[in-house]
Amino acid sequence: MSRFEFDAIGTSWEIDTPTPLCHQTRRQILELVERFDRIYSRFRDDSLITKIAEAEHGGTFVFPAGAAQMFDLYDRLHKITGGGLDPLVRRDLELLGYDRRYSLVPQPAEVSTYASKRTSWGSDVFRQGSTLITRSPLLIDLGAVGKAISST
Repeated sequence: MSRFEFDAIGTSWEIDTPTPLCHQTRRQILELVERFDRIYSRFRDDSLITKIAEAEHGGTFVFPAGAAQMFDLYDRLHKITGGGLDPLVRRDLELLGYDRRYSLVPQPAEVSTYASKRTSWGSDVFRQGSTLITRSPLLIDLGAVGKAISST
């Protein structure tokens, strides 16, 4: 058994194969992951997700066509869970300590203050296929579904 390991999207990845992957295949995997990371990672300053978080007045953000499938799934999951599963959970995660620096230090006072002004995928994000339209900066975390789709 051979293992190819790398870090991306804020976590460690492993690909186990019966024989070692050739250099070209490893390079192609890393290029694919880099493209995905550059768009969807909340841990990178240059990602599209970070641009949405920094857009003072919101904006129109065009994702690759394949993102529509992921956004459709988030729409369905958000609806059937009554908003329990929400890609705008990122601020909650950061306040609980799962931030870009992995501080793991909760901020309880800010959690209670934030709860009254929490944003929601169902009301604060408008979609047209793979395009997201926002009216304010939004902290999006697509990791739950994004990692599942990217690993299939």
